[in-house]
Amino acid sequence: MNPDAYGAARHWYSLRMAGLSLYGGIAGAAVVLAVTARLLRIRLLPVLDAAVFPFVPAFCIARLGCFLNGCCGGIRTAMPWGVAFPSGRIDLVGLLSLEAPKVHPTQLYELALTAAGFPLCRRLARKHPVPGLLFFSFSAWFHALRLLVLPLRALPYPAWVTKAAYPVLYVLCIFLAGSACRALLKKPADAVSNPTV
Repeated sequence: MNPDAYGAARHWYSLRMAGLSLYGGIAGAAVVLAVTARLLRIRLLPVLDAAVFPFVPAFCIARLGCFLNGCCGGIRTAMPWGVAFPSGRIDLVGLLSLEAPKVHPTQLYELALTAAGFPLCRRLARKHPVPGLLFFSFSAWFHALRLLVLPLRALPYPAWVTKAAYPVLYVLCIFLAGSACRALLKKPADAVSNPTV
């Protein structure tokens, strides 16, 4: 999305963990899960449901890491919970010599919304024990929260990415995941109890 972020010395195919996108990792994991399920001849929907469990803490830890690193922050804010991340310029005594502006802690917004959404989706999946419902309901929730937080994020991407590409991606994912949830909830009760369906 933003090739300039890589600079002359880095390339998108390098193994250095910088300038990467969450969706590249999600796409790669989805391909690996689908291929593995196919090779092992196991049903994909229960595997996708199981993948939600490690995804939630992993994403929350990643957002906490971003917050502690001071990256992936938001736009400037005058709100009392705004956070001033260190600017990186240190004086002789070792104290920060420049006051950084306060910004939205979007990393913590995404962490909190992700953590809050998981129990809700889990409750829905327990109430309607249909394979795939946990994955698709959480996917809809996750993309909705990303869409909600997007205007508050300070992204280094061109405007067409932040104003068009990401919103279209999020809305499309919400629509597809929501459609899958509706289809799964309409399954007859005998289809849920029969593991071969």
